[in-house]
Amino acid sequence: MRVLIVTREYPPASEGGISRRLANLVPMLMDKGVDVGVVSFGGTSLAGERTYFLDAQSPILYTHSSEPSVTDAASVLTDIWRLDGYASRILSHESYDLVQVEEPVFGPFISSPVPKIVTTHTTQLGEFKALLGVFNNARQVIRLMFSGTVGWAFDRLCLRNADAVVAVGQTIRTELQRFYGVPHEKVRVIPNGVNVPSRLNKAQAKKEIGVENFLFLYAGRLVDRKRVEDFLRALSMLKHRGFDSFSALVVGAGPTKENLTNLAQRLRLTDRLRFTGYVDDRLFFRLLEAADVFVLPSCYEGHPISLIEAMAYGCVPVAASIPQIREIIRTSQNGITYPVGDLESLTDALFDVATDAGLRSSILSASRESAMDLSWSAAANEYIKIYRALVG
Repeated sequence: MRVLIVTREYPPASEGGISRRLANLVPMLMDKGVDVGVVSFGGTSLAGERTYFLDAQSPILYTHSSEPSVTDAASVLTDIWRLDGYASRILSHESYDLVQVEEPVFGPFISSPVPKIVTTHTTQLGEFKALLGVFNNARQVIRLMFSGTVGWAFDRLCLRNADAVVAVGQTIRTELQRFYGVPHEKVRVIPNGVNVPSRLNKAQAKKEIGVENFLFLYAGRLVDRKRVEDFLRALSMLKHRGFDSFSALVVGAGPTKENLTNLAQRLRLTDRLRFTGYVDDRLFFRLLEAADVFVLPSCYEGHPISLIEAMAYGCVPVAASIPQIREIIRTSQNGITYPVGDLESLTDALFDVATDAGLRSSILSASRESAMDLSWSAAANEYIKIYRALVG
């Protein structure tokens, strides 16, 4: 069985959940006998898969430091056309049995003589609605317009031509039906997996990264819908409540970084808050092991892989209560949720888990158990079932 995967990002050009999913899924598929090829912008072979890479001519990867301009948006569209054209040529000249698109917005123009599977991590219309909720200045206009018009159209075109659709969670499955008319029975849910470490040593991990006190951590892209500023404001409120023996890390890159660093200065958090930028996997998992609490204030997600990785690495998860998060966290059992944008509730949650060792212990035990239910081997097996159903 030969499968060509088409994706915007692929390790080591890793920025979000898509590349992290593929970094685990591709080697697992190959271990199970699937011959994999990957078309992407940048990257390298992980497990002997055949790779086909393009150089991006636009800020299609989110590590750029500012919001896209009109010119940037036009070049992104060109890069999507280039990626799909490259994949189409490969499919016409090489004998692949299936093509698998990771995120429909990046695969609307693929011409395929073989069945097409589309994995949906988020939807462009879902992104659009989330961006409306955090819209506060003109720099967001281009991204907002793209998601609500061209992005939505690209999603719809790619999904319409799909032979099978995978959603990373039940909420995304519902969005596919509601926003794009994809029949419910056509969509299979395959959530992200996680590699749960057999043992943890937080004290040693803290020592290695130079932290001695309680550690809060956020990890993800620095974009508006992630609401990272809520995390910073809650840290400031926590300090004013008298709990100031803590450190905090913001791990990731993206267009809101400058605004966030300026906010940290205004809130006088720079003595305890560090922006690490993008880090490789080895350091990322060491930071997770060192952290005590993982904070995800986002107002829109798919099936956030960083959240379940944090749960596996012994962090208490504190996240905004959105449907995608409620698929993972049962509040006060394996984590804590709070209303989106409610800074008082977020601060209360951070204060409670930082000062109540008993609460932390009970949540951590349930949290690790929840993570153990999600495996990459199970995800790979579900994909192989789809492959076999499509090719016979």
